[in-house]
Amino acid sequence: MFPLIAKSQQVAGDKISSEAFLAIEHIMNELTTATSVPNQVTELDMLRAVCQKGTMKNVKLTKVDIKLVSFEKTNYLFDIKTAKPNAGGFKEFKRTLLQWTAAVLAKN
Repeated sequence: MFPLIAKSQQVAGDKISSEAFLAIEHIMNELTTATSVPNQVTELDMLRAVCQKGTMKNVKLTKVDIKLVSFEKTNYLFDIKTAKPNAGGFKEFKRTLLQWTAAVLAKN
């Protein structure tokens, strides 16, 4: 169960589909208006369904602090935070995680 690859300061990807952008906005809007609760499985399924639909848009995402890839080719992306984020910071961090996911899925 040890990682096959462990790297720091990695780029998650450089393209996200236009449909994935819409899905991310939908997820963020539902969380902001409290019409849904965070659900990693549902959010991942939503992004996986649209990750290569629409036009691919170039993006410049923040770097992943630590990227692990398991023998089963599962990607684990970590961002290291030092302080307790405020509500606004947490929202942007959630958006970053969703964008990383969409970028990785667009490639794979």
